Amino acid sequence: MSSENLDTPNEIIYFRKGLALVQIFYYISLFPRMQDFFGAHGWMNRSYWGDSNNLLNVFDGISWRWFLMAVIFSLLIMLYKGILNRWGLVVFYVINLAFYEWNPFIVHEPQPILNLFFLSFFFLPMNKKHSYDPWFKNSLIVFLGIYYFWAGIKKLPDPNFLNGSALEYIISWPIMAKNLSINLFLVKNFLWTVRLFNYLTLIFEISFLFLIFTRFRIYYIFFGIFLHALIYATLEVGNFSFVMLLWYALLLDDTTKYKIKDKLAPLYRARTQAV
Repeated sequence: MSSENLDTPNEIIYFRKGLALVQIFYYISLFPRMQDFFGAHGWMNRSYWGDSNNLLNVFDGISWRWFLMAVIFSLLIMLYKGILNRWGLVVFYVINLAFYEWNPFIVHEPQPILNLFFLSFFFLPMNKKHSYDPWFKNSLIVFLGIYYFWAGIKKLPDPNFLNGSALEYIISWPIMAKNLSINLFLVKNFLWTVRLFNYLTLIFEISFLFLIFTRFRIYYIFFGIFLHALIYATLEVGNFSFVMLLWYALLLDDTTKYKIKDKLAPLYRARTQAV
């Protein structure tokens, strides 16, 4: 018998499973340099910590770090399968923060967002024993809107965003560009498209909070997915795009999925007829 709660909406299940997978792949990406990132004599030498109570400070050996990582992976797999209880979530959260605290250089914008997501499962249902209150899911959607709103508002004093040139400068910056030659090709040959997207992104960010609970939701989903796919394709942002797209899982309630299928149906029929 499935461990999923039939009263739990599918979007919560997608969100929970996606959260587990994003964090699993994040840590897998760090495996090749475990000693550098988390070793007692890696980048963050134990002498730096002194008498710190960090869990990684209990033993010097890298085997201790691997053991804690194995615990994290076991708990994430349990979260994915919907069999983790909230005591297990506490254990995960403490160990996860220990890795973040040991090496703050691995903590970027996605990590605090992921921390919020993990904390949300003290309120969202993780398995069939937990009840569901839609208020918590909607609160996370509101937080997404607030996140976008402030991101847009902070751009307004920048003259480059107001004259439309900011995006071309960002993707042309060698430090940020994933593939500089491709990005320069886009700027050279599709400059007005890039500038138009600059303004559309500003409008999207500032208005998201106010329109995401209206009939325009599906259009914001389409644009947001396209936006974060482009960010991932053009910029070195780690797992930021995956974390943001994970947030979108909460928007995929049954009504929204039906509307999306209805919008995409003509494209599917046209493709079928062409074949």
